[in-house]
Amino acid sequence: MRFSEDVSRSLNTGDLRLKNLSNSSLITYAGMKMTYDAKTNTATWTINTDMAEVTYKVMLSWSQVSDADGNNLDGNGDGNAGPDHVMYIAPSEIAAINSAAG
Repeated sequence: MRFSEDVSRSLNTGDLRLKNLSNSSLITYAGMKMTYDAKTNTATWTINTDMAEVTYKVMLSWSQVSDADGNNLDGNGDGNAGPDHVMYIAPSEIAAINSAAG
């Protein structure tokens, strides 16, 4: 996930939540690892557990993520802090990842 500014001081693995929409279960942060590339302001989460080939809702907490000036995440791009940034991962994307992992 790419950010417009450096958020590395506030960003943690647990700020990202993955929800399996077929059964409403969450992949906990204990099953994830995060790295941050300061040159590109890009965070990458690696999932260390099997993922079913279903739709996942990805949520990044606006209240936990901020830049060096303390400005919280603008999750919907309206110029104001909040809400959570939300996106979805389709079953076909999970299938492609599973296939590549072999």
